[in-house]
Amino acid sequence: MKKSMLVIIVSILLITIIPFSVSTTQIFENTIYVDDDAPPEWYDETHVRTIQEGIDAASDGNTIFIYNGIYQPSTNIHVYKEVTIIGESKEGVIVEHEIGSEELSIRAKNVEVSTITFRNFRITNQGIYDNSIITNNVFIIDNEEKHWNPEVIYIAGENNEISNNIMTFTGTYDGSKNPSVGIFFQCYESSIINNIITGVGDGPIALSVLDHFYWENDLVKGKNIIEGNTFTNNRWGIHLTPTLRPGYNSRIVHNNFISNKENAEFIVSLPSVIDIIKKNIKRLFNPSDSSDKNRYTPTGLLFKYWDENYWDDYDGKGPKMIPGTLQSAGLINQLFLYVFPWRSFDWHPTSVPYDIE
Repeated sequence: MKKSMLVIIVSILLITIIPFSVSTTQIFENTIYVDDDAPPEWYDETHVRTIQEGIDAASDGNTIFIYNGIYQPSTNIHVYKEVTIIGESKEGVIVEHEIGSEELSIRAKNVEVSTITFRNFRITNQGIYDNSIITNNVFIIDNEEKHWNPEVIYIAGENNEISNNIMTFTGTYDGSKNPSVGIFFQCYESSIINNIITGVGDGPIALSVLDHFYWENDLVKGKNIIEGNTFTNNRWGIHLTPTLRPGYNSRIVHNNFISNKENAEFIVSLPSVIDIIKKNIKRLFNPSDSSDKNRYTPTGLLFKYWDENYWDDYDGKGPKMIPGTLQSAGLINQLFLYVFPWRSFDWHPTSVPYDIE
């Protein structure tokens, strides 16, 4: 009887373990491992020393897994494949800025970067690649000696996500040596969720959102979600350039604005007279160019971006007023710039900060 029970137990264990082992093997077949101080015999085609070597060895769809360690690349890191780059732990994987190397440059769609501490190191996809995900990272900016690029994170394109990151500026701010913007966001149908950006009381804008800029090519973005973030001790919490296109405004909701010199401001960029004439002439010859994305509406000046945010300077009475300006080039672009004061409102500000971990 005991022998029969033993056979049954062993059979159950084999049935349970064998399928698990197969699926684990399938996962690891698509992974490149990075470790900068492993024994020499550890290195082979899928086990490499540097993050760039991991990207070079990977194929689209692969994961690049970085073991704990301090990585100081001698050149910028170029991500030109559709890969996931993930650290063993965000406390243990540190990518530091070194002379000649200060950027992880995304040059492909469908790239995810997570669980890494970047110290004086930025992330950008200025080639406007879609579906970038920057999540669960730490950014520390304490560089007071070397020149820096203007933004810590620069993301453009569609369906991008920046979430659950912590960004901290320390030391004395110097505009020639420190970035002037934490996150520069020039996106469409994308999101910034549950990030914490803490400044030094002067200098940087925590978040700059460019939904629209009227110039000759009439750049239009928008329809973004900015939710659950905390902006603390920055020169500005959010600097917004909104769009006046109907239905394309972003939503800025459930965020905390605490101890910033200016919690928020916006600038509406209006077309010049020449711009309006040129655009109407184009429509005469291209009637199909009549979508909402390519037209203004006067009610756009009453845009509703902000709702249910916490503002530490809110007096508890009525809506929260947000200062801004309307700017127009008048007759000709770049000449005779006209600036008019304007106001927007958070119609339902909250009196208690949100608990954002």
